[in-house]
Amino acid sequence: MKIAVSYSQNKNSKKAGEEIAKKVVKITGQPDLIILYTTEFFNQEDVIAGIKKIVGKAKIIGCCAAGIITKEGVFTNAVGIMSIKSASLKCITEIETNVSKNAREAGVRAGKKLIKNNEKEGTILVLPDGFASNIAEIVKGLYHVMGSDYEYIGGGTGDNLKFFKTYQFNEKKLASDALAVALISGIKLKTRIGHGWQPMGDPLLISKTKGKKIVKIDGKPAFQAYTNYFKDITSKNFSYYGMIHPLGLPNIEGEYIIRDPVKVNDDGSIDCVTEVPENSMVHIMSGNKKILIKAAQKVAKDAVKGFKNPEFVWIFDCISRYVLLGDDYKLELDAIVKTLGKDVPMLGILTFGEVGGRYDGPPLFHNKTLVITLGK
Repeated sequence: MKIAVSYSQNKNSKKAGEEIAKKVVKITGQPDLIILYTTEFFNQEDVIAGIKKIVGKAKIIGCCAAGIITKEGVFTNAVGIMSIKSASLKCITEIETNVSKNAREAGVRAGKKLIKNNEKEGTILVLPDGFASNIAEIVKGLYHVMGSDYEYIGGGTGDNLKFFKTYQFNEKKLASDALAVALISGIKLKTRIGHGWQPMGDPLLISKTKGKKIVKIDGKPAFQAYTNYFKDITSKNFSYYGMIHPLGLPNIEGEYIIRDPVKVNDDGSIDCVTEVPENSMVHIMSGNKKILIKAAQKVAKDAVKGFKNPEFVWIFDCISRYVLLGDDYKLELDAIVKTLGKDVPMLGILTFGEVGGRYDGPPLFHNKTLVITLGK
């Protein structure tokens, strides 16, 4: 297997694509698979055109993200690429559009297309539009068709916190409000996931919801119930409290699936990044920078344990972790790189929610979480 990573901040979109494609092809030769991440500052069509001019018939899967993660740091104005050449690698890519109209059905359609190719196992890279109405339902629809013989990884695509528009693409198509998926087989991949958030106080009942909106908690207006835990919270500073005290849904493995509360409405309801199931029990969670960085290092250690000499690393890390850590995000990234090896090619994105399961469990949609995948 030959792997190469490159990134460019060239303001000319087509030249940026050509530039990074030439660099990786010089190392790997004509690739079998290209992982491509862009940011909102580029003309997406021009970037892809520049890359396809160099990589020929290679499979391409990627998206526009809030930031590109490299060993050198996070770039919010760059194009990043990973080239993979392997005689054993097989890859099938698909794009589904209009996912916000019926999220679950979009996942089902994608799964049916992938499964037609008769690959009985592998890893599915899932890159849904992060502004779609219900990404959790996309993942459920995909899993409903594909089942437990596959591993699922990825994250919601986005922009630089403008919440305006993002893109998903493969070698054939560029779209928004879409789902890009790739079924990858023939190489070894291992994924681990974690976040570091810990529960505080008693569990709370989500007694009424509407879409991404939590209307009532324990029968009270959601904001009123949330404020019982904090003295100085107001609707104006709620976004800060929601960042450092998200909600956690306990699962059967003793872990917590994190949900991000982001806004208080005039009626006392709370908007979240994604849906929280009605009648579910949640905890208000707590954490700090030190705990989050330590958790990231543990995810890396769990990933590399029993998986010696990885040849590449993929990272999907929630943008809210990046915002919360600020300048200290470098410490999280340094901990990951040091654990996995400074010479291992790495490429990742800042995500609007993350896709992954716990070991052999079904795939779930997470917030404020880190997903690390190793390959060889």
